[in-house]
Amino acid sequence: MLEVQEIETVKLNPWNDNPRLNDHAVDAVAESIRSFGFTVPILCDHNLTIIAGHTRWKAANKLGMNTVPVIVVEMTDAQRRAFAIADNKTAEIADWDFPKLKEVIEKLRSEDVDINNLGFNDEELRDLLNQISPEHNMNSHLSKGYVEGIDSIDPLKLAYRLESACHCGKRNLAIDLFSGQGHLSFWYERLFNKVIRIDKEKYVGIDFNQKAEIFLKEHLHEYSDFDFIDFDDEGCPGKELQLFFPLIRDKKEPFILCVTDGMGLALKVRGKINLYDKYLFGVNEVIKIKDNVPYEQFDRYLTHLVDTLCTRNGFCSRVLNWYRGAEGNVIYAGFEIVPK
Repeated sequence: MLEVQEIETVKLNPWNDNPRLNDHAVDAVAESIRSFGFTVPILCDHNLTIIAGHTRWKAANKLGMNTVPVIVVEMTDAQRRAFAIADNKTAEIADWDFPKLKEVIEKLRSEDVDINNLGFNDEELRDLLNQISPEHNMNSHLSKGYVEGIDSIDPLKLAYRLESACHCGKRNLAIDLFSGQGHLSFWYERLFNKVIRIDKEKYVGIDFNQKAEIFLKEHLHEYSDFDFIDFDDEGCPGKELQLFFPLIRDKKEPFILCVTDGMGLALKVRGKINLYDKYLFGVNEVIKIKDNVPYEQFDRYLTHLVDTLCTRNGFCSRVLNWYRGAEGNVIYAGFEIVPK
């Protein structure tokens, strides 16, 4: 049975030829000791030369600890050096199961544990907690230049969305409505401190599993400090936009609005459509489509909707980018919205 002894910190001797660089880790280890106690003893030889635990010893000195728990073992000088290297190297072999790690950390956070004491820096925590799925962690596919689902994103749509995000002054909070499988929010989470994802389907990483209109009515006020909002609908987000603007009349800061409108195909093939309901054109009546004029003026409808809603609710709008993709059937648009 190995005996743990309390030995004065000043009596321990570091291995001066230690090839392991650890000064950058001392603060994190010191914070861990402060939070959880000195739970792992330092390993020394009979001369009290440290074999394993240099960083813990430095952290103890930083914290002003007079004694530390130590296990003394009998080793030759060659064994001590070999073990010290093996101990550090074998610690590198293990890897994280990132989805399970994320789950454990989120549970700790829900239990009011300060997750900043776990040894991860702010950027690492943000990347970890913002993972979309097991395939979307920074240490796997992204580092190899591959992201699952990237081929399903129109490249110009992605480019314009990222360009729109770059116009945000703060990039603190993005709201991704109709988030789907998260192929766009994967990138938003690299640009914003926080991303809220909403969809009526139960995709991985969805924060609110409900229709966009329910989120707008019940939860938008909780995130009124958003800098970016994406109505990424495969249909027409006209009704949601008409609900959205009156709810943010008191917003004082500019924000970026991105819209995906897929009504082009319906305009092309459907026999009738309620343009007032979708785009606030004319009186509230169904317009029969006898030719392709409504389809050709698809751009005008969406512009009119955003301009009208801004004017009615005390905002000005400026087009950042505009792209008609999917063979002309879908509009991807980015607007800068500024309070008057």
